[in-house]
Amino acid sequence: MEGQAPAPSATSAPSTTVPPVAPGPATAGDATCPAVPERVAPAPNRPRYDLRVDVDPAANAVAGRVGVRFTPDMATDRLVFRL
Repeated sequence: MEGQAPAPSATSAPSTTVPPVAPGPATAGDATCPAVPERVAPAPNRPRYDLRVDVDPAANAVAGRVGVRFTPDMATDRLVFRL
């Protein structure tokens, strides 16, 4: 049909596992690019997110759940999530 986007193809959902980021060595630059600085390790107390998504293209539906775990470094009386 004219004016409608093509229907998404049905494929299995990919599973992604992200390895921990370790600090890396700096690399030397050359005449056209500056040197890349050493990477800083992520903060050990950063928030951890768990995201689960079910996509059903045939039903044109998406359902999911998000969880976050963290320890605040100061007293807090509220959390704000912007979705």
